[in-house]
Amino acid sequence: MYQALRAAILNGVLVPGQRLVEDTLASELGSSRTPVREALLMLEFEGLAKRQNKGLMVKIFSRQELLDIFEVRVVIEGYVTGRAATVATPEQDRELLEHCHETEQRVKRGFDSEPERIWYLVHRNRDFHGAVWKLVTNPTLEAILKSVNDLPLLYRAIFWHSDDHTRLSLH
Repeated sequence: MYQALRAAILNGVLVPGQRLVEDTLASELGSSRTPVREALLMLEFEGLAKRQNKGLMVKIFSRQELLDIFEVRVVIEGYVTGRAATVATPEQDRELLEHCHETEQRVKRGFDSEPERIWYLVHRNRDFHGAVWKLVTNPTLEAILKSVNDLPLLYRAIFWHSDDHTRLSLH
């Protein structure tokens, strides 16, 4: 349940500011309220949901909060990239380069729409960074990176391709 709700937030199905109502989510996901309640508590702990009045909502991150996340990400990714460069095998180097080449070729072919292009790049970026992080083989570091990597990508995609109301709610 937690993974499904987290994915719905990160994929923009549940948008910043949207209320997270246990009954509604349980009904939509074909579940009872208990697993939904537990998942919502986990999302709140992770910082993706925020308590508002008597319920929860998808958290709206301020510009400063996103800048803070980027600052942490830059520091940690610099360390991870340096470590990965020292432990990667020639085959792993080739795989990462091939990933970049495939992405570049796909971008050159074009997309049917701008949202399609953005989501493609968001997912390719996440996959690339995930592959680099795995080279370091530090699960704690990987978990931290995952949390600081997903949020800026989500907000970038939502900001570029959502209705005016959602755009305004991000400011």
